[in-house]
Amino acid sequence: IEEVAPGVYHISTNYNSLAVEFEDGFIVFESGGFPPRANAGIIMEAIASISEKPISAVINSHPHSDHTPSLIPMVSAGIPLIVSENSEDFLRMALSTPRTLLGEDTLSPEFQTVPNEGVMVIEDSMNRLEIHHIPSLHSDSLLFAYLPNHRLAMQADFTIRGDGDGGTLPYEGQTPLGQEFAEYI
Repeated sequence: IEEVAPGVYHISTNYNSLAVEFEDGFIVFESGGFPPRANAGIIMEAIASISEKPISAVINSHPHSDHTPSLIPMVSAGIPLIVSENSEDFLRMALSTPRTLLGEDTLSPEFQTVPNEGVMVIEDSMNRLEIHHIPSLHSDSLLFAYLPNHRLAMQADFTIRGDGDGGTLPYEGQTPLGQEFAEYI
């Protein structure tokens, strides 16, 4: 775990997660992929190592299978999910399906939704977190996190391509997803 700005922590699992501290708890962007219990455990332990505050919610960047496994232990712990409006029905069905083959209880996820092509803002005296729904070629449910006070942004499945000398390639040198992101910004 690394503090990258006041009250903002990068947590490295096999995915990158961002934990944003608020007065009443932490909002986590991305809960990690496989193995789900290990990644969720790393995130929960990392936050517990810096604060007694709970995890208030977990943001799922999009409902692809490599971004949803660690939601299961989070939901089992009673942590609400923040998802795009157009992915809520699918995630509710997927996470609420009986888990009898695994010998586990059926989950009852709680959702907060970011409106389609809209923005959810979570803000208090500690931080401001904007969660933007940006439909893209990669997923029509893509969520993007922005912390304007810290000039930090996070998204899960794209990289801004560099020029090899520490700079950034121009728009034309970026992937289609990177170009879509630039157009949104």
